[in-house]
Amino acid sequence: MGISTPDMQGAGLGAPMDVLLPGDQPQPQVTPTGAVVTEEEDGSVLVDLDPSAGAPGLAEMGWGANLAEALDESILSGIAADLLLGVEADDASRQEWLEQYAEGVKLLGIKTEQRDKPFPGAAGVYHPLMLEAVLRGHANARAEMLPAAGPVRVEIADDADPETEQQAQRKQTWLNYYLTTVYEGYYPDFDQMLLVCFISGSAFKKVYRDPVKDRPVAPSIHPKDLIVNYGATALEDASRITHQFTLSAGDLIRNQLAGYYRRIDLSQPTEDARGDAATEVQDLTDGRAPVLAEGDEEHTIYEVHCELDIDVPGLRHEAPNPDTGLMEPTGLPLPYIVTLDRDSCRVLRLARNWEQGDEQLRPRDWFVHYQLMPGLGFYGWGYAHVLGGSSDAATKLRRQIIDGGTLANFPGGFRNKGIRMDNASTIGPCEFVEIDTGGLPIDQVIMPLPYKEPGPTMAAALMDVVSSGQRVGNTMDMQVGDGRQDAPVGTTVALLEKAQRPETAQIKRLHTAHRKELRLLARLFGEEEGATYTYRANGQRGQAIAADFRDTEDVQPVSDPNNPTQTQRLAIAQATLQLAGTTPGMDRAYATQRMLVTLGYTPSEVQRLMPPPPTAVPLDPISEFANAMRGAPLAVGPQQVHQAHIIAHQGQVQIAQATNPGAAQALAAHIGEHVAALYRQQLQAMAPNIPLPPPGQPLPPQIEAQLAAAVAQATGPLLQGIQASMAPPAKGAAGPSPEELQMQVQENQIRVAELEQQREESERKAEQAARQDAVELERLRMTMADNAAEREQRRQDNQVKVIQEAARKGAADQTHATQQLGHVAQIVTGMDGLAGAAQHTSTKRKGQQ
Repeated sequence: MGISTPDMQGAGLGAPMDVLLPGDQPQPQVTPTGAVVTEEEDGSVLVDLDPSAGAPGLAEMGWGANLAEALDESILSGIAADLLLGVEADDASRQEWLEQYAEGVKLLGIKTEQRDKPFPGAAGVYHPLMLEAVLRGHANARAEMLPAAGPVRVEIADDADPETEQQAQRKQTWLNYYLTTVYEGYYPDFDQMLLVCFISGSAFKKVYRDPVKDRPVAPSIHPKDLIVNYGATALEDASRITHQFTLSAGDLIRNQLAGYYRRIDLSQPTEDARGDAATEVQDLTDGRAPVLAEGDEEHTIYEVHCELDIDVPGLRHEAPNPDTGLMEPTGLPLPYIVTLDRDSCRVLRLARNWEQGDEQLRPRDWFVHYQLMPGLGFYGWGYAHVLGGSSDAATKLRRQIIDGGTLANFPGGFRNKGIRMDNASTIGPCEFVEIDTGGLPIDQVIMPLPYKEPGPTMAAALMDVVSSGQRVGNTMDMQVGDGRQDAPVGTTVALLEKAQRPETAQIKRLHTAHRKELRLLARLFGEEEGATYTYRANGQRGQAIAADFRDTEDVQPVSDPNNPTQTQRLAIAQATLQLAGTTPGMDRAYATQRMLVTLGYTPSEVQRLMPPPPTAVPLDPISEFANAMRGAPLAVGPQQVHQAHIIAHQGQVQIAQATNPGAAQALAAHIGEHVAALYRQQLQAMAPNIPLPPPGQPLPPQIEAQLAAAVAQATGPLLQGIQASMAPPAKGAAGPSPEELQMQVQENQIRVAELEQQREESERKAEQAARQDAVELERLRMTMADNAAEREQRRQDNQVKVIQEAARKGAADQTHATQQLGHVAQIVTGMDGLAGAAQHTSTKRKGQQ
């Protein structure tokens, strides 16, 4: 069985010691003088006047052990006295800040005040100015910092390898799974911490490994329970950080029996730790009455994180003397955690607060400061500080208006002595009550006081106070775009950013603190060597290991400090979608997906909602115009009559400009694609010897330079023709009428038909010429074959004759005959080359046609 206290994190224990249960051996008792009294089994009593003589030495104690067990009581008493004086000074330095917080809690108006002045039953209502600001800010911060899927994301570097990406994914999934499923109290505790932060301006988290649950935890700490000198700049620079909490007598004894605290006698608590002004106001607001029966008083425990120079070997800092080489104390204070009882001024525990083996002796971070707005000291400003005055003034004005209306409607006054009236009677409509005036006129018997109804001045003053407070608290309704539906999205985003700039600054500060908390949690997971963490995500199981958490610099909160509100994110996503719809080349599908994600759809839902990517195919001009009007993609084919498409689409652009500007832009871009295709087609016809690469394929630099020079020489006449066909209408010319547009469409259709007929005629002539070339080529081939056979026969006959003649003339003549034979072979080879050239000429002619 293990016992846990809020300060167990300072010891670094792996597992708690066992608690001694009733029936075990009796335990020694410590007297106020420090002597240890032990009752033996035979009833005798053993008194040890110097128990420190048998205490374990520092060398025998582990790194996370309670060092107070090995120190003399006089040393511990001096440490406790000095720390208590410092803690009291730190607490006194922040009293004004705590009083402002307490007054702000009252001004929230959670509990209605019952007032007897200026008359019994006077209005006790509070103006909700501060409550509205707190609720708005808390709701927005809660939504930004605690999403349902988890508060953690891990940033992955652009150049990360697959193994690093998988490691980051495991780290992110486990942390989100742990904080949303395993650590069930994390979200409710964080939610309450945010509420306290918006009221007071400061709230704290304590991140440590709970030895009983054997897992990292991060409970929140109320600002009144974390005592830091108001003059400190940050937690890292504070000379002392004191966590104040309470323990019942039973819990204190259990921790002593477990060996976590020293077994010493403590005096009875003299004052409840909950007696400060802030706690009293909270108890009054929540309707709590801190009434304790006799014997139920709680001990006030101070856990002080500080630096001490303890003049004890093994606890003090030592360094070698440069002259003698011997180790000598340097006087450098070292970080320790001291746990002491406030009322008894006795040390319960003393533990080191730096990593074992850390040569820098840097104190470990256990606390995280969440700050709403920076104040003039250590603690921040909340709405209790910045709206306290406005809320108090608005409350007083509202009460005066209500009380004034009450007195005006139900006035009091004076009456003559002796006149009998029943003050308890009420007079309803059309009801008259008899009174005895003694014969005097009633206006001489009764005189009501001249109460005045609340005038417009008080109402105007109240409205001025409320509006100024709303501006300070950033709770006014924003008039963005003046209600115009056609307001530019960029202007709307700029107005939103300007209106929510204070809220953005608050979220950025909370984001920075949350990042530190998440990294401290991740560090604790990495400190347990060989540990594995199994999680379940998206219906599948996974596992992270301790090595995944060795680097925690990539751990980030999900909250976006640049766009901290859903309104801003929606406006930016809408602007992106609108820009993608009007800008050719932008990915409208991706912009739509981003909008759906911003609206809160899951990736699977987005995938189901998004249509399949459209495929564009070359079509006729009419079908392409229809596709452009409904936003479908357009394509250009190599076999299309590009000049006809260009002429047709130019008229269609004029039609679309009046009804669908987006379609007009798409058609204009499509015309550009046709112009590029026409340019390529005509360039190839004008310069058939230039080999053009496939569209979009890069070329080597040398070939690209040669191609650019050749194209530049052949492009002049071609550009003139294309520019003439694409020439815009004269400036100032009136737009065509519907009849003229119809005539242009008909003329374009006729022109398209003529061009199509010309293309078919050209293809027919090319096919006919190709057939003629094929017949001519075949005839030439047959002639060449006959000639080749005849030449071969002649060559053989000549060879025979040459050999015979050589035999007659002898060796000299034989050499001459061999030379003649080579000459004949060259002639035959030349005739074969002429035949091949004729065939190549025929093929080239066919390609040109």
